Amino acid sequence: MLNPSVELLDICLRVAAMGQIALLCLLFLRRPWRLAHLTLGWLAVCTAGYLSLTAPIADAHYGPLRGLLLVLTDSIAYALWLAVMLHFRDDFSPRRWPLALKGVLALYGLGFIYFFGVLQGIGWLHDANHLLSIALVAHIIIHLLNGMNDDLIDARRSLRVQATLIASVFFLYLACVELGPEFIRHHWLFSLSNAALVLFGVSTLSVALLLRPAQSNADELSNAAHPSGREAARQPNPLQVKLDAFLAQRGYTQTNLTIASLAHQLGCQEYQLRQLINRELGYRNFSDFLNRHRLPAAAEQLSSHRSPITTIALDLGYGSIGPFNRAFKAHFGCTPSDYRRQFQNRP
Repeated sequence: MLNPSVELLDICLRVAAMGQIALLCLLFLRRPWRLAHLTLGWLAVCTAGYLSLTAPIADAHYGPLRGLLLVLTDSIAYALWLAVMLHFRDDFSPRRWPLALKGVLALYGLGFIYFFGVLQGIGWLHDANHLLSIALVAHIIIHLLNGMNDDLIDARRSLRVQATLIASVFFLYLACVELGPEFIRHHWLFSLSNAALVLFGVSTLSVALLLRPAQSNADELSNAAHPSGREAARQPNPLQVKLDAFLAQRGYTQTNLTIASLAHQLGCQEYQLRQLINRELGYRNFSDFLNRHRLPAAAEQLSSHRSPITTIALDLGYGSIGPFNRAFKAHFGCTPSDYRRQFQNRP
């Protein structure tokens, strides 16, 4: 950097961002240690490492710490992807991954640490990691946008928008670094704007998390999706009466049924229906609400009817056999074919 004032401003922005990251880490340390919170801590440490490594400081001044900072910087996309999956996908559970997959990931992690921490990231694998990071961030953006309409938690829907914005900015940054001319990444304006954007992203996330009630953070964002059964403990309101009548008429078998189309059929606002299904009935996303009614009906038909599985899936409102198979296995622990076979083999 040619201008010492600009260089000082750049460093101040980075220090401010790292200060907020430290406060967030202290906040999460006071809460129960869940995998989702630990992943956010990993993401925070990676971001701090990135801010340190990309500061307007000569590489020679980092000494042996440069390898560690490279490991943290180049693993940001992995930490961000895992954090988004844990917070916004209710059926995502790394604990259920096959042992072989965990072994492969462990070996990849060791190789990653060796390449960036010991070899300083010199080689074609550095560029390959950038391309993989771009793919991961693109998947994050697609997942956040696709799940927006299905999500029933208002606070989490708002956080989706903020997370999408942060991921989009990160995607553009990776594209500039990997695909853009080399002079861009070394220009003082790119470094300064980069620091400012990180500070903005950290500040946005800090406000979103700090303003949310502790119960909302602990339960709405981290727990698995399970209906609470509270519908039996309260008197139904008029909208719930309409919804019950819709379900009694097997309206859930409509193909491509969405929260918006259901609200239109019930003559209410979408947010009112979303609050009813989430707060009163205990569902976190609309697809789980539909599956709770569709899958028992599917199990009954599989045990007593000889209709093809694809026909059963389509008749119950699934657009194709794939989503039906995944939902059925997640709910019953076996495929529809295996479930039917249990009854066929009975004497």
